[in-house]
Amino acid sequence: MYEVLKKDERGLINNKIASSMVKFIHEDNDSVIMDISRINISGEVLMHFMNSNWDAVLSTGVDNIDRQHQELFRLINNLVSAMNEEKSKVEIIKALDSLEEHAIRHINEEEAIQKENNYPGLDIQQMQHEEFKDCLRHIRSFLETREISTLFIIHMQEKIFKWCRKHMLTTDKDLGEFLINSRRN
Repeated sequence: MYEVLKKDERGLINNKIASSMVKFIHEDNDSVIMDISRINISGEVLMHFMNSNWDAVLSTGVDNIDRQHQELFRLINNLVSAMNEEKSKVEIIKALDSLEEHAIRHINEEEAIQKENNYPGLDIQQMQHEEFKDCLRHIRSFLETREISTLFIIHMQEKIFKWCRKHMLTTDKDLGEFLINSRRN
């Protein structure tokens, strides 16, 4: 879900748009035009991807994994906030460093648990975890070589939260069920 806040003479107008209905038809570093209603996203409009917080629907049932997922969401939000607040590149890179350190530690711990328990979905987990690490590397490369635009923040935020939610709702939920059932037996 997107939330679009557009400023005009009456103040801020809030529109919520389902992300499945959004198609970007024109983009550059300063603006994007969304096909849904030909909204021009520029300095006068702020766009925010919804569902950027961990919630109980993402729970795996394994407390340690869920706590790590909550921390992952917090660190992603810190990175997005640093960019939205136009903090210095040093501060933004520091937020990314924290996110990467936590993500790698979490991935390593999660995969170790899977190996210890002979989890049959380990290969899929590893493949998806590599996708996430690639996403973080791409973000780092962009941040180190280019200026941050509103469009970059929008795309990055959407991509990273979509990946997390999808992975947690499917692959990690399956892992949680497997681990809980293994402990019962």
